[in-house]
Amino acid sequence: MIQGMLRFPEHAEVQKNGCGALRNLAFDADNAATVMQLGGAQVVLDAMRRHSGAPPVQQNGCGCVQNLASTSQHRAVLLSHGAVDAILAAMRRFPSEPLVQENSCGALANLASSRAPLERMLEEGAVEGAPHWHFLPCHSFSHTNLNFLVLWK
Repeated sequence: MIQGMLRFPEHAEVQKNGCGALRNLAFDADNAATVMQLGGAQVVLDAMRRHSGAPPVQQNGCGCVQNLASTSQHRAVLLSHGAVDAILAAMRRFPSEPLVQENSCGALANLASSRAPLERMLEEGAVEGAPHWHFLPCHSFSHTNLNFLVLWK
């Protein structure tokens, strides 16, 4: 899958399907480790940057990041490749796309499970709100009634 994405970087359909397949594979921890070892994080984030105007690529890319961000080691790699910037760009570009928003919030929640990315999100203006409580709108979580990802400092 990764090789196909590398071979056809300009084809949004290939990137959408590749990100989706990697998202599904990465749901399993062993598969997620393999995807990371093969450079899948960088390939997915490159696809998101290259096809920033394609909601299906953003939806599947954010979903993949969400599943890959299952360990602190994976989170460190994702952060070093600019995952937060890619996810925030998708959220800002597609505020009315519920599946982009849902997967983005899930990815940010998993990435923010350690302190450094949380502080980075606060610095980048990803969240707004009161001085000590920050709310990131998460429009349309279909499986929960969570409407905001609450971050605090």
